[in-house]
Amino acid sequence: SLIDRGVHYAWYHTYRPVGPQIHEELALTPAQARRVRQFVVDMRVKLPLGIIDAYYDGEGRALCPMATGISHHISPTGSVEPCPILQFATENIRDRGIYDTLTQSQFLKDFRETSARHTRGCIVLERPDLVKELAEKHGAKDTTLRQSAMAEIESMTPRNSQWLPTGEEIPEKHPVYRWAKRIWFNDFGVYQHLDASAAPKSKSPEPASAA
Repeated sequence: SLIDRGVHYAWYHTYRPVGPQIHEELALTPAQARRVRQFVVDMRVKLPLGIIDAYYDGEGRALCPMATGISHHISPTGSVEPCPILQFATENIRDRGIYDTLTQSQFLKDFRETSARHTRGCIVLERPDLVKELAEKHGAKDTTLRQSAMAEIESMTPRNSQWLPTGEEIPEKHPVYRWAKRIWFNDFGVYQHLDASAAPKSKSPEPASAA
């Protein structure tokens, strides 16, 4: 029905359990994350619709757009945050402009490098302790109106994210997506110092739900 309404693309974004009201029961299990990835890959070759995701390269390897430097987030007030769910900042685009901030910010650089050393997935979900450590190290300001971002990070329980165990990657089937991701959406070599011991391990498939 979206296609019939003239929609040309859709952004497939999965729930990130963060913020003041965390619903852990809605967080994806590793098996569910893999099924979501399979669905997106399959639909890309079946539907005349562009489907955007932010979690995997063309070979199906997990990545984080923040860690790879593909993107950061600018709040409505101009605060430059590592990503949309990381609401801490040390600089504002009004201070010295967007280009200089993105390329020279030590806070953003430290977040990118720390994340890339510890996970191919989401540092917020997997290592909230590192988020707290970096925010405190740089004296980052809470950019939320509610001013409770640090307490929310401290309340989080580490969990899995989009990083799938080695051998469970699902590569793109559509040649256009494979080509586009090879050029514009890959890890650009940032994970060369990744701690291999942090990689998720394969587990037995989850039992099917009872009918």
